[in-house]
Amino acid sequence: MIQTNILYKFIFASIATMLIATSLQAPTAIAQSSLEQIDYFEMNAEVDASGMATIHEVIHYDFGTNERRGIYREVPTSYRVEDNSGYNLKFSLQSVYRNDAPEEFKVEYNRPLHTTVRIGDPEVYINGRHKYELTYRLEPVGILADAGQAIIRLDAPGTGWEVPVGSVQISLAGPEDHVSSTCYRGGLGSIEQACSLQNGAKILTYEAEDLLPRESITLEAAYNKNAFSNYAEIETLDDTSSKSIPSWVPAAGVGGMIALASTYSIKRLISNIRYRQRRKQETVYPRYEPPANLTPGDIGLLIDNRVDGAELSATLIQLATTGYMKIRLNKEKKFFGSAEYSFIKLRDSSGLPPYQNRLFGEIFGTSDEVSVQDLRANHSFLRAVQDLRSTHVNSLEGHGFYKPFGVIASDLDARMTDEGYHKWAELEGFKMFLNFTEKDRLNFSDAPEKKPEQFSKLLPYAIALGVEEEWVKQFKDLEVDTSSWYDAPGGFSRGYALGSISQLSNDLHGFSASAVSSGTAGAGGGFSGGGFSGGGGGSW
Repeated sequence: MIQTNILYKFIFASIATMLIATSLQAPTAIAQSSLEQIDYFEMNAEVDASGMATIHEVIHYDFGTNERRGIYREVPTSYRVEDNSGYNLKFSLQSVYRNDAPEEFKVEYNRPLHTTVRIGDPEVYINGRHKYELTYRLEPVGILADAGQAIIRLDAPGTGWEVPVGSVQISLAGPEDHVSSTCYRGGLGSIEQACSLQNGAKILTYEAEDLLPRESITLEAAYNKNAFSNYAEIETLDDTSSKSIPSWVPAAGVGGMIALASTYSIKRLISNIRYRQRRKQETVYPRYEPPANLTPGDIGLLIDNRVDGAELSATLIQLATTGYMKIRLNKEKKFFGSAEYSFIKLRDSSGLPPYQNRLFGEIFGTSDEVSVQDLRANHSFLRAVQDLRSTHVNSLEGHGFYKPFGVIASDLDARMTDEGYHKWAELEGFKMFLNFTEKDRLNFSDAPEKKPEQFSKLLPYAIALGVEEEWVKQFKDLEVDTSSWYDAPGGFSRGYALGSISQLSNDLHGFSASAVSSGTAGAGGGFSGGGFSGGGGGSW
């Protein structure tokens, strides 16, 4: 009861903050939020080797019954990092169209942190739906990160729009293949990675649906550091505007930003509480086989709604235990340094699920043996890893365990269905079995007898569920032969084999967590609203 009261007080305080912020907003902003919307916002950015981006935006804007002259688009050209320093970009407008015909416009440079493109004839009023197209250039858009990678972050539509957005698509084409990418969605500062990757090749494309006012998506892509000849550099900015708040955010929008941040936190908090409470309604009892038609990666996501490396590690082990490849320990871990491993191809990938087939192909390419160290620098492998989350989410949506993205919410806690909770309970029961002690086994008369062949068969699932160490301990008194899929120099005595498998699991999990981080977050530090372009706009 005490926790519930605290939650209610927090919610009421946040709602009050939102109402105060809303009351401070200009009447036109409120009208736009309730009556107008962007049906579709598309941004296509092409960045050349000099670091210059040519950006083409398509905005399907619905004025409803409001009589307006057109829209205005505020593109940031200076971005504050600290009080008086940040990035300055050059902006040049190329063309403006409305409904496929050139449209009257005016460019206003009178505010220091952004450029406004005001589109429409001051003497002509319009309403209903209209398509606007803008083409402009920004340079340089690349940032040289501390890790030595070139990072590009772009926002669409930007967190300065006061209207909801039905759907948004952002595409980026660079001078060479990207190393990794991700996409953030939500209000300013959100780190929720909840966009849909449509294309991960040279032209990188992400999409999202049903954005609230002041929500955006931010595409982040990492390239090799020599991909661009010019980079944005931090310099002193014009000090005539407010120091820490971008000028394209209206003064009343400060409260709105706070309210949005509070709203986002509340949504996540409430969905997490509901998720935990809903799980408590399920009955968990031991199950002795993994759920049919689910890969170890699938169950690794479903058990906790997160991708943290266990899914990839479990998948790699399963590729070995099912005979597709062998893992070789080339150098044991010493007090200083780390162990070194190689993957050896044993047969082709026919019969594997599509994602595992792709991952297998990216691991070996045209070689029959590859070191784990080489995979750390294999860009095509990392691009396959970046699809890990969406692949397993799509699989679990197909089984009916999650509601489709865009139907309810972006975070998985809120999207789990009743079927998903039932399956989660099955996984908890299977996890209970993998975590058995001898005393536990005696308490369940129907528990299967331990057999050596069980060890390798179920090891990938134990890794996915985070109980591999406990699973290994169950076999300490049995002769377990893993030589068909794991080649270690110390032979396969009982104690050495199991100890070596535990070390292998730990080492692969560390590698997998690093690969997932590289594949999905580039150089890190990204968030929604943290990219170039973007900004805001509205009607006038």
